[in-house]
Amino acid sequence: MVNTFQANRIVKCYKSNDLSKPFVGKISDVIDNDAIVDILDYDPSDRYAAYKVNYTVRVKICDIVPLEVKRHTQ
Repeated sequence: MVNTFQANRIVKCYKSNDLSKPFVGKISDVIDNDAIVDILDYDPSDRYAAYKVNYTVRVKICDIVPLEVKRHTQ
């Protein structure tokens, strides 16, 4: 399952030590069973917490779900 999570993957994170609500982010690095995630979209109530950690958090792999980005063609 760790192979699914590589750098630049868009993911939804359900738990983090720094933010209280789920958020969407982009993996910047994978270290052992954790991922360094850049926060892209978060709950407004977590705005200050996201700012405080400079929009980057460490999240356990088990708390991450990969997202599929689909492009619409005309």
